[in-house]
Amino acid sequence: MQLRQNARGHRLVHGSYVLSELPHLPGPTHSVFDLFAAAAAALSPGGELVLLGFAAGGMVAPLRALGLDDRVEGVDLELFGAKVFHRVARDWAGAVRVSQMDAEQYLRLRRRRAACVVEDLSIQLGAHRVEKPELCFESLPRLVARRLAPDGVAIFNLFPTGKRSWAELERAVAAPFAQARVVRLHGFDNRVVLAGRTLPGAREVRRRLDAMLDLIGSRLARAFGVHSM
Repeated sequence: MQLRQNARGHRLVHGSYVLSELPHLPGPTHSVFDLFAAAAAALSPGGELVLLGFAAGGMVAPLRALGLDDRVEGVDLELFGAKVFHRVARDWAGAVRVSQMDAEQYLRLRRRRAACVVEDLSIQLGAHRVEKPELCFESLPRLVARRLAPDGVAIFNLFPTGKRSWAELERAVAAPFAQARVVRLHGFDNRVVLAGRTLPGAREVRRRLDAMLDLIGSRLARAFGVHSM
């Protein structure tokens, strides 16, 4: 894992995979983290947000740029990125707390329901590979569903893992939820699953996400498709 600096801020990377984007100021990252923030702003009722796999808090800058000052509870086994985040973003981060803990343990111990839960976990394999840990497709989706407010939204960041097809990855995380939408990003290896008890239709979800992304000037606006499962 490496921290790289550029004119806009910092980037936490492993090989060619970007684990987190951290601008100097609230604003867009022009990456999947903008979509996480847009989905939280457009689809959740507002309230505490849980970020599983905090890294360097990639979605916090676009979230704050959208005017959301909700408390963020971050969870990660490695706090290197969190320390960089608190140093760079201390003047604008707002209420952000990061716990060094296994995500499954955190959800089992947690008693409050969250308005939004973002699952962005990954494991580093060798010098250049990143995959999702197996628990992301086994116990974790059920635990996320239990800790989500009735009108809340769960956001799952997916990328190629093992020999599973995209359909298998999507079904595994969406299984505990009544409804789910899949966001396919143009030019990215990621797919994002949005899940909850009730969600707008795919066309309306896309309209709302585009509106949020336009507000912060993100290049992801209109650079994705949304499909119902």
